[in-house]
Amino acid sequence: MIAKKIKKVVAKNIYKLFNLRNPLYSIEDGSSPLPEIVIIFLTYRCNLKCSYCNVSVNYEQNGRKELLLEEWETLFKKLSLFKPFILITGGEPLLHPDLPEILQAIKKNEMNCELLTNATIVQADWIKRIVDIGLDKLRFSIDGTADIHEKYRGNSGSYKMTEKFIDYLMDYKKTISSSFPKLYMNYLITEQNSGVLKETIDYWMSKGVDGITLLNVFLKPKNLIDSHNTQ
Repeated sequence: MIAKKIKKVVAKNIYKLFNLRNPLYSIEDGSSPLPEIVIIFLTYRCNLKCSYCNVSVNYEQNGRKELLLEEWETLFKKLSLFKPFILITGGEPLLHPDLPEILQAIKKNEMNCELLTNATIVQADWIKRIVDIGLDKLRFSIDGTADIHEKYRGNSGSYKMTEKFIDYLMDYKKTISSSFPKLYMNYLITEQNSGVLKETIDYWMSKGVDGITLLNVFLKPKNLIDSHNTQ
């Protein structure tokens, strides 16, 4: 009973610090646990136009205000009170001009972090900084062999750029004898690429990625599909 009361007091104080109103606390003895994972959409901008994704379309239609570095630093300082796992995604996070500083702020506050990227923007200094900062995980996506991958991505040469990015990162990790960030690959299984699944997995595992995640297609409402197809 005492432990339960202490937990409620701590949680209430954290919500107060965040200037948040938790409605569950106004319903008798109800409570809500603090999040173990926080997903951050750093930007909705993207340099690719994947056939199965509507993120960049929504950004072009509606526009999105991106937070300033100082706002992210304030958020991470508050989140550090309960140390959730931080997942940085987008859009394409590498398009955000403050990405290295944002990752550094997360690690400064002693939180684990994963970066989800298409890995097509090859900037040697940024890749080195990502490794030097101590990023825990980096996840990228491959949709099959080069021809199939680029058909989905809507960008000729994107497969080679991703491979160049990953190769450079792996080489730099070896240079400084670092095992981080761990590298994980997503593979979205479709009718068009299921036949090259084993070939693709074998190739990327031979290159030294730490793991591969197989994904299914997420179903979208018809209005979103129609909006995407008119672009």
